[in-house]
Amino acid sequence: MGSPPAWPGRMMGRAPTRHKPPTVEFTQSLPSHQARTLAPGRRIDRRGSDHSLERAASPGHNRSSSPAEEGSALHPARNLPIAFVTALVLLAVAASSTAEAGGPPTASLVASPPVITVGDVVQLSGSVGEDPSCLGPRPVQLEWQQAPSAAWTTITSSDTAADGTFSFSDGPQYSGAYRVTLAAVGGCLAAGSDPVAAGVRVLVDSSLIASSLTAGSCPTIHVTVSPDKSGQNVDLQRPTGAGWQTVETLALDASSSASTSPCFGWDDIGVVRLRLRWTQQDQLNAPGIGIVLALRIEKADWMRHI
Repeated sequence: MGSPPAWPGRMMGRAPTRHKPPTVEFTQSLPSHQARTLAPGRRIDRRGSDHSLERAASPGHNRSSSPAEEGSALHPARNLPIAFVTALVLLAVAASSTAEAGGPPTASLVASPPVITVGDVVQLSGSVGEDPSCLGPRPVQLEWQQAPSAAWTTITSSDTAADGTFSFSDGPQYSGAYRVTLAAVGGCLAAGSDPVAAGVRVLVDSSLIASSLTAGSCPTIHVTVSPDKSGQNVDLQRPTGAGWQTVETLALDASSSASTSPCFGWDDIGVVRLRLRWTQQDQLNAPGIGIVLALRIEKADWMRHI
């Protein structure tokens, strides 16, 4: 009998010897004290108790580290204690808050009313800061800047109340601005307010002097303007369908006064209304208008017999 034929793909004779694959070692590029030696191992497949396929590394196989672990090793700052990192964050927040708050505390100031007439009083009130230990009582100065000057002058002083509020009153002759300043005292920083404008209108004091108000009469109208506006003008005005129209311009004398004696005729019988107005001619005051003078012009005796 001859030898049996060889099956394709099958070797006859002594079974080949299974050789253990050589171990290849390589070193990760890390500092010498953190270097790891990694070796590929033979894979072992086995069935678990639930017949699922499990995969395990052969003995001697070292598991390679994850990217997160390697990153942690390469960046020691990531391994800082949590308490230390938290402290740094708190310090940064505190520094940011201080920077945003920067600068000394300020005071508020309000003028009421914002525009007055000469002879009236403006009320000034406000408060300072928010630190309970720096509210008061502490000295506060009221300063004044007269238009158009750039200089500030202290006109009065007082103390803040326990809640930090303060108030003043003043009767200026000219337009200008107010502000308050508080000097540093103890552990409290100096403080101050922004300037607050206060307008002052001139006082136009007008009066009528007449023995009779009949057609053909010429009553005397007198006017004085305060503060002193000597050499300037005031306008005598009368209302028309287009509004108040100037009928005469008067020059103020050395006493800031003027007089005129308009005459009224047949066409003026009835109620005549007049007023005097000072238009702004300097930067010291706002325009002012006197009261409306209402005159009833009657017919003269001779007119009643016509």
